[in-house]
Amino acid sequence: MRPRTCLSSLAFVVTLVSVATSQPQDQRVVQGVLDGWSGLRSEIKAVRYTASGTEEQVAELEPPPPGLNAIQPTGPKTIPVDAVVLVDIVGGRTRIEETSRAISRDNTRWVPEFRIRTYDKKDYRTLRPAERNEPIPGPLHVAIETGNLGVEQVDSRLWPVFITHGIVPTSNALVRFDKLPTDHDPNDFRVTGPVVHERRSLVALKTDPVATTHEIWADPARHGRVYRLTRWVGGGRTPSLRLDLRYREDAGKTVLDGWTLTGYLGGQPSVMSKYRVTSVEINPPLTDAQFTIPVVDGMKVTEAEFPPRGSGLNTNVPRTRTYTVEPGGIRVPSGNSEEFRTWDGEVVTPTIWARWGWWLVGGAGAVIVIVVTAIRRNRHRALSAGATST
Repeated sequence: MRPRTCLSSLAFVVTLVSVATSQPQDQRVVQGVLDGWSGLRSEIKAVRYTASGTEEQVAELEPPPPGLNAIQPTGPKTIPVDAVVLVDIVGGRTRIEETSRAISRDNTRWVPEFRIRTYDKKDYRTLRPAERNEPIPGPLHVAIETGNLGVEQVDSRLWPVFITHGIVPTSNALVRFDKLPTDHDPNDFRVTGPVVHERRSLVALKTDPVATTHEIWADPARHGRVYRLTRWVGGGRTPSLRLDLRYREDAGKTVLDGWTLTGYLGGQPSVMSKYRVTSVEINPPLTDAQFTIPVVDGMKVTEAEFPPRGSGLNTNVPRTRTYTVEPGGIRVPSGNSEEFRTWDGEVVTPTIWARWGWWLVGGAGAVIVIVVTAIRRNRHRALSAGATST
């Protein structure tokens, strides 16, 4: 055998031995980090964070191509943002009150937008209170969603609140309101090497290399505490967003102190959101009312039911019903209703009850109101006649 061939064979054997010995070690590192996340989730039952900061547009928007009527609102490049996030870790319930920015109704400028979002294990609700938003004609509108809520996810700006307590999103499991990412599979992660971040020795983990992947820098010595999460797209070559987390000690617990989100466009930083935590409440008192939005008289309500996966229906297109709540809680149908659709866009024909039952319920409610009003009126006349004859 030639010397060069011998050296190549020896190098190949050394590589195989190195890989064989490193794999069990990497598996232990991954399992240690996941065990740390599990410990963080069991450390407390619930937490409420209040945070505020700024969102800055750090890159100029490119002008739209000729002939494309794209919306490019004007306004300040830096706006204030704030959020109150209440997480029932044990119960899987969430309430988020957040101020960010939205495009005005005339599509000409940025305006502040305040939203309340709740999930109570039964349904997901969202509301834009009129007193804190751009005026919209008509009654206050609340949306109620049920079924497969995969389309409703916590905004990535607020992921750090969940990450701090072991609820870590991956490329295959984002922070859904109805399914928090807690069931992590060790086989979904691989160790890409040690990293040093702000003088800390961390380990870098990556999820399976698919079109989108998450790179997580965690500290195995501190319950897998995550200090950076980067979301890569384009086969793992282009950054989409990056989260940098800061911590502090509070009442003997490590809590979130602040974070920065950097959003990328075409691989270059485009938006930067910086938050500073102003208050933390560990294990605050919880009530069912905190995790829902009450429907009151005068409200306009849209109920949307999303079909389950595997049903052959488009899981992104819900069946909707809209109604107005009249005095006494009577629901009066208003607006158009939508039915389920297949992935080919075909409308699923509803049953007779599904087609007419909604209007029958609304009509029955109206009849009840008329009957009750008539009874009260007749009773009042009878009492008045009795009093006069006496």
